[in-house]
Amino acid sequence: MNKLIWLLAILGMVSFGSSLRAGPLYLANFDVTDVCKEHLDKQGITSFEMWDDDPSDPMLVNRNPETPVEITNIWFAPSVYGWLIEANKQKVVHCHKETISFVNFSLAEQRKRYFMFAQDAFYGTEVHLHSFVSCGSPCHFARVESIIFFDDARERATYDHIEDTLPNEYLSKWFRAYLTGHERRVFEEKVNEG
Repeated sequence: MNKLIWLLAILGMVSFGSSLRAGPLYLANFDVTDVCKEHLDKQGITSFEMWDDDPSDPMLVNRNPETPVEITNIWFAPSVYGWLIEANKQKVVHCHKETISFVNFSLAEQRKRYFMFAQDAFYGTEVHLHSFVSCGSPCHFARVESIIFFDDARERATYDHIEDTLPNEYLSKWFRAYLTGHERRVFEEKVNEG
């Protein structure tokens, strides 16, 4: 297992190194999802760099194009990478603790939400992420998560873990069912291409 991790680290430096842009950006200047912060803190990671070898990956479908949403791949260290998600003039850093995982499809939409103990509705942009996560050879599963960006910039963006499917259950049936017919076709094409 250690040999596999070192091999992935070396491949990560070779394949990702040439696509890094600019200098390091410090996590202290960004909102970081709790699950990502815990993972990065354990490793002592305090910065990241933009890594944009394929700007169309992960694929993003935006149901409300008048509200711009961007997802950029970022690199923390060998075999540790994540995503910078931007909406409503807010930026959130997100990552997975698993070494081999990637967001392969995302959906953005405007939503009205209600919360317990709050009298008024909250409006915002939700970015739903569908990821491939490896749990060993030949085990893998789908992870579905959402980042909620509120229209009121005083409200901090929120992370919501929707589901991890059972091992070797991939794609997420919940995520697939949530998509419109056209979005489902685009999603399946993206996943089938690798």
